[in-house]
Amino acid sequence: MSCSNPWKLQNKKSRVFNVFNFRMMTIKEQLLQELDQVPDSALQEVLEFVRSLKAEQQSNLENRVWQVYLDSEREREEVYRRLANS
Repeated sequence: MSCSNPWKLQNKKSRVFNVFNFRMMTIKEQLLQELDQVPDSALQEVLEFVRSLKAEQQSNLENRVWQVYLDSEREREEVYRRLANS
């Protein structure tokens, strides 16, 4: 099959190629796209919200670490008690 206009053929190939190379936007890319559309007057509120999410995650992590420590402390006490009683 011959095409009289090479540009038309190249353009068609590019479109097909782009369809096969399509990829989903990452969450970060989607957030950045949305942030570009947020009015400047609302950006401070968005920033405060993001910071509160980060603080909440940090607090949850610290609580989990502390709980793991307490659990290991209880296990150690149980081992020592059993050794003392044997």
